[in-house]
Amino acid sequence: MIMSRYILIILLLPLFSFRCVTKKMRQDTISVTNKLPVGVYVIPNFEYPDTTFKFTSREHILANDSIYFIQPQRTRKLFFGDLCNRKTWNYLLKTDTLQVFVFVEKVIKKETWETISKENLYLRKLTFRYDDILKDNCSLTVE
Repeated sequence: MIMSRYILIILLLPLFSFRCVTKKMRQDTISVTNKLPVGVYVIPNFEYPDTTFKFTSREHILANDSIYFIQPQRTRKLFFGDLCNRKTWNYLLKTDTLQVFVFVEKVIKKETWETISKENLYLRKLTFRYDDILKDNCSLTVE
């Protein structure tokens, strides 16, 4: 009995080390609508005007599918950060401009990151200032 308690505690310890995502944090997350007929990965870049893609990798994007991927004709809250909060925006962005790259699902899944970067295989490059995001009720649309 005592042994099973220790095992349970050991199994539960990692859960306590993760930061809880509050409802408020999800409320302030940017909502993205994908109006395209294909699934897309929507990747924020906080280092505008840098377009080298050194800020992330294909592996990171695929490992965080729930943060970046949006199915066709769907809307989801993405990026897992409260970017609609000015304090967070200022903390994360080097300038007042958020750059967002949109990649077709099959490109991310089939091409190497080197090829994607070298040939700029993004579908769209969008830029937003904080006021733009707020004006659109903390949402953006991929068309």
